[in-house]
Amino acid sequence: MLRELVGNPPIVGIYATIDPRTYLVPGLTEGSVKAQQLPVVMNRLEKVVALACQIKMYDGTPLRVVSAPIPVGGPRDAAIVQKFFEEQGVSIVINSMCTWSMGWETSFFGHPEWITAYEAMNGTAWPGAVLLNSKRASATAHMQPVFCIYPPDVEEMDPKAPLHPESIRRITQFLKCAGSVIMMRGKSYASIGHVSMGIAGSEPVSDILARWFGMKLVHVDQLEILMRMEHEMYDKDEVNRAYDWFFKTFEGRIDPYKKMTCHDHRELVEKLVKMTLVIRDIMRGNDVIKDEERSQGANALFGGTAGQRYWTDWYPNFDLPEAINSSTFDWNGLRPPIVHATENDFLNGMGMQWGAFLTGFSALFADLRTYWSPKKIKEATGFDMSPVAPTGFLHLINSGPAALDWATDPSLLPAEERMKQAIKGTEWHPANPGYFPGGGLSTHFVTPGGLPITMIRFNRIGQDVTLTVIEGHTVQLPDNAAEYVRQRTDPTWPDTFVVADGIDTFDVMSRGIDPNHVSAAIGHIGEEVMIMAAMLRIPVDYHNIAENRIFRPTLWTRLGGDREACKVLGPLYA
Repeated sequence: MLRELVGNPPIVGIYATIDPRTYLVPGLTEGSVKAQQLPVVMNRLEKVVALACQIKMYDGTPLRVVSAPIPVGGPRDAAIVQKFFEEQGVSIVINSMCTWSMGWETSFFGHPEWITAYEAMNGTAWPGAVLLNSKRASATAHMQPVFCIYPPDVEEMDPKAPLHPESIRRITQFLKCAGSVIMMRGKSYASIGHVSMGIAGSEPVSDILARWFGMKLVHVDQLEILMRMEHEMYDKDEVNRAYDWFFKTFEGRIDPYKKMTCHDHRELVEKLVKMTLVIRDIMRGNDVIKDEERSQGANALFGGTAGQRYWTDWYPNFDLPEAINSSTFDWNGLRPPIVHATENDFLNGMGMQWGAFLTGFSALFADLRTYWSPKKIKEATGFDMSPVAPTGFLHLINSGPAALDWATDPSLLPAEERMKQAIKGTEWHPANPGYFPGGGLSTHFVTPGGLPITMIRFNRIGQDVTLTVIEGHTVQLPDNAAEYVRQRTDPTWPDTFVVADGIDTFDVMSRGIDPNHVSAAIGHIGEEVMIMAAMLRIPVDYHNIAENRIFRPTLWTRLGGDREACKVLGPLYA
C-alpha cells in the first residue's frame, strides 16, 4: 500500500475583533459598547467558521478549522489568541470584523509565514470597514501582505442574514489557495533521471523549489527503476490486478491497427505496469517493500521522469505510467491524480499540480506544438474556422502521454461516468520507433470542444520564477481538419485544440509562453492561480485575466504593481 504524504495539514485559525470598551453607557440597553456588539460579532464569526468548514482540499480532505476562544479587543487578547493558534498548528489566519477595534494592536506578530486575510462587514452602523482600512494600512506599514475581503453592498445587521455572495466567493478562494500553498510546504519533487534533451524545465533546481515553493528536490537515477524491477521490489498482487484491469478495461483499444502480436502486447504491458508501480513507490513509498529504506519513498507531492533519450532509446517509454499516474482513476478505482511530468519538466509539473489543487481534477501536460491560422486551415482542408477560432488555435499534443480524463470533460460528474467516458475515448498505440526505439504504448484521444481551460506555465529566469496564466477554451474540429492536423504531427498522440479568450491566440504562441511545454487545468481558474502566485510572491508576467477579477494584497498597489511587489518582498521562503 502506498504511504500517505507526511506534512502538517493546512489549518485555518479564525478570530473576531471587537471594540473593547466595557464602561457603562447611559441609555444603552446592553450596558456597554462591547456587550452591545458581542452577539453580532460572534454571529458573523460563526458564519465565517461554518463556511471554512465546508472547504475541501483537492484530495477530498476537509480543511481543518480552529475558532479563537475569545474575541480580540486589545493586545493581551491578541497574544492569547496568537498563543492558542500556535498551539493548534495554524498556518492560515482570517480576522473577521464588523466593528471598530484597536487597529494593529489586535494583529499578530512574529509569524510572517502565516497567510492572512481580513474580512469585513460593509455596514455604516458599526465601522467594520473602517477597522479593515486601519489594519490594512498597518499591515502595509509593516510590509505584511494581507488579502482584504469586503463586499460591494451595504449589509443588514440582521443576525439571520447570510454572508454576502462576494464575501463567500473571496473567502472560499482565499482558503482553497492558502490551503494549497500549505500542502506544498515540506514536500518533495521526485526527479527520476535528470535533464531530458537539453530542455530548460527538465533541469530541476533545488534552490528554486526551496525558495519559491517551500519544497525539496529528491534525485533518483532511472537505474533505480530497473533495479527494483529485477529484484521484484514491488507489490506483485497489485501488478497482477493492474495487468488484468488494463486488458479488460481497454479491450479492443490496445494497438487497434494490430502492429504487434498478442504475446508482445502482454509482455510489454506487464513491463509498463511494473514501471508505473515502481515510480509510484519511489515517489510515495510502499509498506509492501521489505527494504526499509526503499519502502520510505521520497514523500513526493509530484514527480517526473526524464525518459528521452537515455532511457527510451533502449527501454519502453514512460507514456503509460505518466498517463495513468496523472489521471484520477486506475485499477484501484477513483483517486486524486499523482502528477507525473513528462521529460522531467518540474516547472510544468508544478503547473499541473496547481491545476489539480484548484480544481480537484486532473491537469493536462502537453507540448505547445503548433499554431494554426484560419487561413492555413482553410487552404489545407476547406474548413472555415473563423466562427469558432477567429484568431486561430493552438495544437496541444504531448509526445505520447496525457491524463486520460482529458479524453472527455475532465470535470464531468459523477466521477464514475467521467472514468467510463475517458476509457471509451482512449486508444493505446505502439510508440513511434523514430522517437522511441525502445518501444512503449502511447496514449491517443481527442479532447472534446467547448471546454473552459486555463493554461499555466512557470518560467525560470536565472534563480527566479515567473508565471504565465492564460484562460481559453477547447475547440472541436471537423474530422477531416482534425485528421489533417494530426497526420502532420503524430496520429498516435493525444490531441487538444485550444483558443485563447479575449486575446490573439498567435500572440500566446509567439511571446506569451516561452517553453515548449504547457499545462492546462479544466475551468477558468486564472484568478485563483494568480492568488496562489501572490501568496508565494511569484510575479505573473503574461495573462489575460480581467482586472476586476484579480485579487491581491493592496500592498501590491502601494509598491507599484505585481512585479515590483514580488521583487521587494522576495520569495516567501527566502
